[in-house]
Amino acid sequence: MTRAITVTLGIVLIAAAAIYLHDPPWVGDLTYGFRAWDRDPHGERFRWTRGRGSFFVPSDATAITLKFRSYKPFPPNPITVHVSVDDRWLATITLPDPLQPDPHHWVLATLPLPRQPMSRHFRRIDVRVRHWLESFYLGVHMGEVVIERPPH
Repeated sequence: MTRAITVTLGIVLIAAAAIYLHDPPWVGDLTYGFRAWDRDPHGERFRWTRGRGSFFVPSDATAITLKFRSYKPFPPNPITVHVSVDDRWLATITLPDPLQPDPHHWVLATLPLPRQPMSRHFRRIDVRVRHWLESFYLGVHMGEVVIERPPH
C-alpha cells in the first residue's frame, strides 16, 4: 500500500512540475543573448545584442515596438535583424535605415503580433543579428521594447 501511495504521489508531483514549467510565471523576466543594460551619451537605455537573443512578452500583446541601431560604421552591406515570435518569422529589419544612414539613428519597427489562441501567459520573441563584431560578440544596440496590449 505504501509503495502505491509513493508512486501516485511521485506521478502527481511530476505532473504538477510539468504543468508549472510549461508556463512558469517568472518567464516574463527572462532574456537571453543580450549584454547588460547601458546608457548612451544622451542617457538613453540600450543593450548590445549578440548573434541571437530572446525575450518574452505577455501573450495578450497585440504589437511590439523595437528600437535598433548599428551604432558603428560598417562595410556597405546592411545589417539585417531577423525577428520571430514563437519560432515563426515576424520581420526583417535593415540597419542602418537607408533613408537615415547615420549609424547613431534609431530604427523603430512597430510589429503587430499574430493573434492566435494561446494557453500560455507569455510569447517568446527571438532576435537574430547576422553580422556582429566577432572578437567582442557584439551585434547592434537594442533599445527598450514597447509592448501594446488591449485595454482591460
